Amino acid sequence: MLLITSGLCLGSIASAAEAPAVGERTAQWLELHKSAEQASDEQRPLNGDVAKRNYQRYLKSFETEVPEEFDAGVDVRQ
Repeated sequence: MLLITSGLCLGSIASAAEAPAVGERTAQWLELHKSAEQASDEQRPLNGDVAKRNYQRYLKSFETEVPEEFDAGVDVRQ
């Protein structure tokens, strides 16, 4: 049992050493998304009912005032 566990741990260590820096893959994905390099040429318009509900939700968002300050629930001041 100990031999199997040791092997699994060594595999994890090797994978961690080869892993990209934290956030690197996310940054790459966001850049790809922003560039639209792999965007589809096919347009997919919204269904009429879905578009109507989205627009109604958009209009409803203006009914709530934006507060002067936001309470994050965490004291972020140092």
